[in-house]
Amino acid sequence: MEAKLGDICYPKSQILIVHGNLQGFMDYGYLKNIVKDGWQIIQKEAFEKIKQNKNKLSLGDFFITGPGRLKRRGVNKIYHLIIREFPNDFTSLDIIQKGLHNLLKTIKDKKITCTVSSLGLECGGLEIKQLARTIATTCNHYAYLDIKVIDENEEFINYVKSYCF
Repeated sequence: MEAKLGDICYPKSQILIVHGNLQGFMDYGYLKNIVKDGWQIIQKEAFEKIKQNKNKLSLGDFFITGPGRLKRRGVNKIYHLIIREFPNDFTSLDIIQKGLHNLLKTIKDKKITCTVSSLGLECGGLEIKQLARTIATTCNHYAYLDIKVIDENEEFINYVKSYCF
């Protein structure tokens, strides 16, 4: 696992893991940048997936969309980990940890590279050090995958690096 300071829209990996909500909105924080760089097709696809699976999805689940224009940067899929019901809700470390475990378990190909964002940091109401520990320890369980944690928050990245094995 690797942690580095940078823009989530330039992951240099095949799978991008971002937070999501049960409404499909992507108009805040770094999600807004993903929609801007990858075009509106990503948000439209997220709305469709939520609409199709409304009764099946709950907190801790995930759905997959295409990369839009992020495909030219090497991204093949975007995994949206549902950590909130509404964009302005709070979330918990337990939801993030269980959801990230469930998501990473489904990736069987050991040659896949994944990039994890700072799930719930921007508006999730979580303490930065605890979130970094949760993400780092969860990702460390999947050492067979090439996982990167990328964020623009230097403090978060430093905490993640301190918890890497």
